[in-house]
Amino acid sequence: MFEPMFGEVSIPKTLLKILKVLELIYKGKTYDEAVKITAKKLDLFAGTVRAACTKDIGLTAKHFRKLIKDKKRLRTILIEKFPDYESTINKTIP
Repeated sequence: MFEPMFGEVSIPKTLLKILKVLELIYKGKTYDEAVKITAKKLDLFAGTVRAACTKDIGLTAKHFRKLIKDKKRLRTILIEKFPDYESTINKTIP
């Protein structure tokens, strides 16, 4: 499930965590489930993954959860933070 979905391109760790969480959410997992699965797969604490989705990109947990449903706005925010990875972000957030 977590094979390198981004090819050879090395993306920032924060963005990687966010995209892995979003990938699981868009496959039907809840935010909490997606965080726990991502943390386990990446051998991290769940809090580290949650921080990547929120404070590391300047969002509150409440705001991030709302953005999950507003894919266009979420894409825009992530592209503003990580402009070099626009195509990867667009592929992950349908």
